[in-house]
Amino acid sequence: MIRKNGGRQTFAEYSNVMMKLCKKYLAMKSLQASEEYLLLEVEIHEKHKEFNRYLDTDCLDVHYLPRTMAEEKLRQWINQIHNGRLLNVTYICTGKGNRSSNGVPVLKNMLVERARSIGYNK
Repeated sequence: MIRKNGGRQTFAEYSNVMMKLCKKYLAMKSLQASEEYLLLEVEIHEKHKEFNRYLDTDCLDVHYLPRTMAEEKLRQWINQIHNGRLLNVTYICTGKGNRSSNGVPVLKNMLVERARSIGYNK
């Protein structure tokens, strides 16, 4: 197994944790204002940040993030590009959508459309 985050966690371990957290997150969608929901959102962000901390600076990985979180990550990423903190060329890893309810890649399609709408090409 590849340990992409400095040897602390395999991708399989990460994906299992993130799938459980995201399922719980989506199940709690109606409780968005609750403290438990907000804490879960923070936990997902922290797990994602920890696992991806060794990625190249031109790569944004949004595997296993819920759609709203992936959109926010893209918005922050683009702001950093506009502010000159990141290169203009970037790679976005979305996955294939294998775990999407209808088999259509939600994150990939949404991120490509969002990037195009603000002037970036695929």
